[in-house]
Amino acid sequence: MERRIITNKLVIIMCMDNNEESKKEIEFDDIDENGKITKASKLFNKKEKVKKEEVKERENKNEEKNTNTKVEEKKDEIVYDDIDVNDKIRADEINNETRAKVRKGSKTIVKEILEWVLCFVIAYFLYLIINYFVGTISGVKQVSMLPTTKENDRLIITRPVIFNKELKYGDIVTFEAPLEDDMEKNDNNIASYVEKTGIDSFFYNFMGIGKSSYIKRVIGLPGDHIEIKEDGSVYRNNEKLEEPYLNEQYTNRDTYNDIIVPHGTVFMMGDNRLSSKDSRFFGCVPIEKVNGYVVIRVWPLNKWGKLK
Repeated sequence: MERRIITNKLVIIMCMDNNEESKKEIEFDDIDENGKITKASKLFNKKEKVKKEEVKERENKNEEKNTNTKVEEKKDEIVYDDIDVNDKIRADEINNETRAKVRKGSKTIVKEILEWVLCFVIAYFLYLIINYFVGTISGVKQVSMLPTTKENDRLIITRPVIFNKELKYGDIVTFEAPLEDDMEKNDNNIASYVEKTGIDSFFYNFMGIGKSSYIKRVIGLPGDHIEIKEDGSVYRNNEKLEEPYLNEQYTNRDTYNDIIVPHGTVFMMGDNRLSSKDSRFFGCVPIEKVNGYVVIRVWPLNKWGKLK
């Protein structure tokens, strides 16, 4: 080992095992008379400290990134950092309660939808029952009864199922529309119908699917002799009819102009004789096909009242 002292500076070079790479330099600023170091600045191990600080700083940054990543992945969950077991249990209970409320809310919505559907079905069948057995409010869609009724008039119609009555002259009724494909005259003077059976009868007669009705006035009853003259006048049992409800006192002729009304049928005509398909065209209508009696007009309000 070798030591050198230079005016107020002492440099110690320590050589151990002749390894020059492990040399460390200590610079002394001042030495007292006994050779003791009073003030020194140590410059060794600086690089190691800097490296340690850089490593620590990098570790801190990595921890922050990991923490931020965990927070983003668990936005909807409770993160347990510094809470005790009881707090964790309570948090789990809150999560379970929240899930239960969500499930309960979903079930409530489905239940309400099913209840509304059930109410609609019940209301629809009640409507069908009332419409078939009691009556209905129906709108006029034809011009064949002008001027007595007009399009879009609203009429209260009662059903013969409950309110069955004997028809009389001048009654305004509704009946099932007959077939109109066959233009040839029937020998029995009765309108043609196709009878529905089974499930078809239920849908057609009860639900009214595919069914249409006409509104006309009763002109002839069973056994009456109805004759339409060439001058446009109508005779019933050889007596000319007075028809004040007509705009024009003229009735055009068609297929059935001179007939005896068969048993169980009625002869119908519309008040708008020039624009009405009725018994002159398709024959007499079976009474069993009459499905409503017009009671009163409720719309428009300025024409509210019984039809004449």
